[in-house]
Amino acid sequence: MNNRWRIVLVVSFLAFFMEYSLRGINGFLKGPAMVIPVFANYFTYLALIEEFIGRFKLKDCQVWIVAEFFALLWQLVSVAGVYYPPYVFGIGLGDLIINNVIWWPTIQTLFAVYIAHRLTPHVDRSKPLMNKYTIVLFFILFVFVSVSWRFFVSPPVTLWQFSVVLTLTCLFALLSFRIISSNIKRRVELTPFKPDKFLDVIAVIMVMFLTVSFFFLIDGGTDTPHLINRQALIANIIVSPIIALALHLRRITSKQPISI
Repeated sequence: MNNRWRIVLVVSFLAFFMEYSLRGINGFLKGPAMVIPVFANYFTYLALIEEFIGRFKLKDCQVWIVAEFFALLWQLVSVAGVYYPPYVFGIGLGDLIINNVIWWPTIQTLFAVYIAHRLTPHVDRSKPLMNKYTIVLFFILFVFVSVSWRFFVSPPVTLWQFSVVLTLTCLFALLSFRIISSNIKRRVELTPFKPDKFLDVIAVIMVMFLTVSFFFLIDGGTDTPHLINRQALIANIIVSPIIALALHLRRITSKQPISI
C-alpha cells in the first residue's frame, strides 16, 4: 500500500477512535450502522488533509486553519452540538470551543497526523496522492456524508445560528485559500518530519485514555441523539484540553512546529 494512504487510514482510525471513546462500546453495539458514516466522514476529510499537506506544503498551523474550515463546514450542514443549548449569544459556545479548538483541528487532525506519520516512516509526499478530479470527488463525498447525518436526527436551527456558523465557515475558507495561494506563490518547501519523544509519550497516554474511555467509562447517556456517555464526556473535557495544552507548550518550548 502507498504509505500516504496508510497515513490516511491510521489517522482516520485515530480520529474515529477518539469519537467512539465518547460513545463507548455500548454506543457501538447500540448503533453499529453509525460506524459507516462516522468513519467515512473522517476518511474523506483526512485524505484531503494529507493531499493538501503534500500538494501545498502546509505547516502545522496552516493545517490547523484548513482543518477548522472543514470542521465548520461539517457543523454548517450536519447535526452539530452548536445548535443545542446551553446557548451563548444563540450558539452552543462551549461545544464550539471544545470541538473547534481542541478536538477536531488540534487532536483529531494535527496530533493524529503526527502519530500516523510517526508510525509510517519514509513517506514520499513529493508526488500527489490524488488528482484534481479525485480531490473534488472526495470533497463532494465529505459534504454528502456530513449532510446524511440529518437522516438520523434534524436539530432545529435558527437563522441566527446558521448565519453565525456560515460566517465562520466563510472566514476560514478565505484564510485557507490565502494560505494555499501564498504557499504556491512563494514556492515553499515541505518541512521535514522529525520524531519527538515528548509527543510520543503524550500519544501513548492519549491512546491508553481513549481505550479506557471506550471500554469502561460507559453509562446510560447513550440515549442522547449523539449516543455519548456522560462519564466519558466529562473525562474527555478534562483530559483533552490538557493534551492540547501540552502540544502547544511543546511547540513554544521547542521553538519548532509540530511535525506532520
